[in-house]
Amino acid sequence: TAPRTVITSYGKCGFTGRTIKKTDFKNRQEADDYVSSQEATKRNCGYIDATDPSIPPNKGGGKSSGSSSSSSSSPKKKASLKGHSAPDLEDQEEEMTVDSGLAEVDAALSSRVVVHETLHARLALVDHSKNSDKYYILQVLVDGKKKKIKKGGSASKTGLDYYLFTRWGRTGTGGQCNLEGPFVGGENHAEKGFSNLFKSKTGVEWAKAVRGAPPKTGKYEYLESVSKGDKDASWYYYLTLDPLGKADGWYEYDKNNADEVESLYLQYVASKHVARLSTRFIHSTSSGYTYKVNLGDLTQTNTNSGKARPIKRTTTGKPPS
Repeated sequence: TAPRTVITSYGKCGFTGRTIKKTDFKNRQEADDYVSSQEATKRNCGYIDATDPSIPPNKGGGKSSGSSSSSSSSPKKKASLKGHSAPDLEDQEEEMTVDSGLAEVDAALSSRVVVHETLHARLALVDHSKNSDKYYILQVLVDGKKKKIKKGGSASKTGLDYYLFTRWGRTGTGGQCNLEGPFVGGENHAEKGFSNLFKSKTGVEWAKAVRGAPPKTGKYEYLESVSKGDKDASWYYYLTLDPLGKADGWYEYDKNNADEVESLYLQYVASKHVARLSTRFIHSTSSGYTYKVNLGDLTQTNTNSGKARPIKRTTTGKPPS
């Protein structure tokens, strides 16, 4: 069985300290999310990774989910994005946008960088057997500092700094992010870090990657590019026999969940309705529940209670009739 216990030890060096054992996780995913959240919180408080003096540099040692391991000398910043809106999955080639999570790590940098012309990717890992749905975003960012550069990073390479930004988490949540750079080796080192991390997540060489190709078992899928949706699109669920006494009828999704389902729907359409992306799992931060959303049958199922309800998408600005 997957481990569902997390043990945390802390205290002053040289003293016994304290140990906390947390065991109320429903599955490994929840335990992993808790560990990642605690790690990000401690990093934000100034903690850094401890090194074992008995291990020579670059021999062994773990790496965080957002580390590219391409250059040990490149500065890294990691942050929790709890409470931050989930990432927008729309990714038009001609409108590459710096992920909003970057502002939580470095607001000044976020205001001036652009996404590299080719080094950016959005991934998804959906495991129906575990009710698991995760995203992973990779972006090489180009900083011209006082030099004006065009969207897509096209400019003279002199005086440019390159960073690798990653963001990951459960679909429908803010997740976490990591910023690495500027790279001492410039664009080449940033590309190497990006390519290594892409391969570790997908099992595919970046140079051979194809958008929308079926993923390797247990690995992330490199998603198709998604066009902008209809600005009037809305999502509704049909409520019956509500325990709180609400009348039967169509009720609109809250904005965050509606945006998330719309993005997943557009991804499903972009994939030409491939079956593996027809069913997604969304964690609603407002209700605390995880929902299994079937975009083919247009139903949502509460994974805790098993209650299924019809859902509909409209573009009229009005509830379904």
